[in-house]
Formats: sequence, structure tokens, C-alpha cells
Amino acid sequence: MPQLILVRHAMPDIDTKVKACDWHLSTEGRQRCVDLADALRPYGPRWVVSSPEAKAHETADLIAGILGTPLEIDPDLREHGRSTIAA
Repeated sequence: MPQLILVRHAMPDIDTKVKACDWHLSTEGRQRCVDLADALRPYGPRWVVSSPEAKAHETADLIAGILGTPLEIDPDLREHGRSTIAA
């Protein structure tokens, strides 16, 4: 039976001068994606889907690359509208 695995983005590099939706992953966040991909591997994900938000897209891209699975960006998949909030 297919399973849905929900994953939150990895740790972002918080920059109070930039909108939260535009934050990118921190160095530590990128490193943790390796461990996350390894933890997901036993479940055999067939593809990774992400919101277009930078930190989520970067997390998904790293995981998909490590697992060798396709990545799809879905513009309707998002946390909630915070584009006007800086931090």
C-alpha cells in the first residue's frame, strides 16, 4: 500500500532582512538533509514533491538527489502565506 511521508524543511539560514519565504538552507540544514535522506531510504520513496518556497525546495532537491528520485515542485503546496513577514 502506498504511503505518504510528510517532511518539514531542514534548518534555514534565518535572515531578518529577507522574507521568511525566501530563506535558504543553512550549512547545517544542508548537512542534515543527508541524514534525512538516509532515514527515508528504507521506505523506498518513488518521488519527492515540494512547495516552491526556497528552503523547502532546497531540502527536497537534496533528498531527491541523494535518493535518486524525481523531484516535483507543486505551486499549490505551501505551508501558509507569510510572504509579508520578515522573521
